[in-house]
Amino acid sequence: MHDWEEDLPEYDIIKLEQIQVCELELEKCLSVKGLPSKNASKDPSSTALKVIGLLMHHLSKSPKYASGDAPNKSQIKELLLELAVEFNVNNYGLSKVDERLLKEASVYLETQKN
Repeated sequence: MHDWEEDLPEYDIIKLEQIQVCELELEKCLSVKGLPSKNASKDPSSTALKVIGLLMHHLSKSPKYASGDAPNKSQIKELLLELAVEFNVNNYGLSKVDERLLKEASVYLETQKN
């Protein structure tokens, strides 16, 4: 550690409020250690989209979860809320599941067909 303000030598004891962290350097350190970056939770991975898409299409075999030939996204969203209650899982964020995520999963799955 280095105190830029008082130019103390390395590893001297400094106050916590004197420590400054460069966000870019912190992100580099985190990515080197294999930890997810701050953007990892914002964008679903392609694998997650594929899993969601497959499950949606499996559910759409039941008329309740189908809208024509496609999955019924609003019914699937309701199912997620019901499952959270059934399995006693915090439903924070599920009530706001953006149907865009479900649509993105469907679109991505189409690109993965053989």
